[in-house]
Amino acid sequence: MIELDSDQLKKSVIAVPPVARDENGFFSENENKKIINYLVFNGIKNLMYGGNADFYNVRPSEFKSILINLKSLISDDICMIPSIGPDYGKMIDQTEIIKELGFSTAMILPYMEGGSREEGRSLAIENVSKKLGLPVILYLKNENYLSPKIVSKLVKKNIICGIKYAIVRKNPSEDNFLKELINLVNKELIISGIGEKPVVNHFKDFGLKSFTTGSGSIAPNLSMKLLKSLQINNYEESLAIRSKFLDFEDLRDNYGPSRVLHYGVNSCKIAKLENMQPLWGIFKEEEKDLIFKESTKLFETNKKF
Repeated sequence: MIELDSDQLKKSVIAVPPVARDENGFFSENENKKIINYLVFNGIKNLMYGGNADFYNVRPSEFKSILINLKSLISDDICMIPSIGPDYGKMIDQTEIIKELGFSTAMILPYMEGGSREEGRSLAIENVSKKLGLPVILYLKNENYLSPKIVSKLVKKNIICGIKYAIVRKNPSEDNFLKELINLVNKELIISGIGEKPVVNHFKDFGLKSFTTGSGSIAPNLSMKLLKSLQINNYEESLAIRSKFLDFEDLRDNYGPSRVLHYGVNSCKIAKLENMQPLWGIFKEEEKDLIFKESTKLFETNKKF
């Protein structure tokens, strides 16, 4: 299994797919194989299992077996990044498993509950990295999670090897936090982490070089074409490709990004995803109809583009 570095990021977007479970809620090897094969066939070489795979709610008793199974489904030229946490107890236990299975890093799911403080979150990340013996990927979803100065300190200590930047802005071109972060750390470490919506702004205005995609689990060919157009600064083409994602991405914003993606992948028959986590709730029939319509439209567009 290959490591995630700047060369690997040039080859492919980072797909953030769902995990398929059977009717009893257990990991489905066959259906997850279908998802991975579909992504790889369309050129994806980087896979990240995090929020869309609902690693927040993975049972401690199944974490190791899920990673063993996922790892068995990829070839040596694919980079796979699992997530750990979000709470400190899970992180520490899961670190041992990450180490044992030979992953090159892990992304730390953000935790801001239970009275945690910024300096405590920084220390927890440092402890996990030291225990793992490797730098980790930081997931920034909130300005109050860690300041750019603290992130910079962790980067200088080789605690962080990548930053999934996922702070949503009304106008992605106006982002003082990202601007400050870029002034303090190598921008090649910063991954645009909110899918297709802000990515053109992140590349054009801030000089980022890579991005994650959830909707790319339905339209991986489109996501790869978007990356290639951004790499050659063809922003007119980039915006045209981006526009194909917007209707489905709007639904994800409105009804929950992970749960909509889960239902969308199932609707497109990429794989059979039988069981949604109960915490995600149940879709209304009109919501199901909208997701079916937009996910299948995106799926068909991916085949034609």
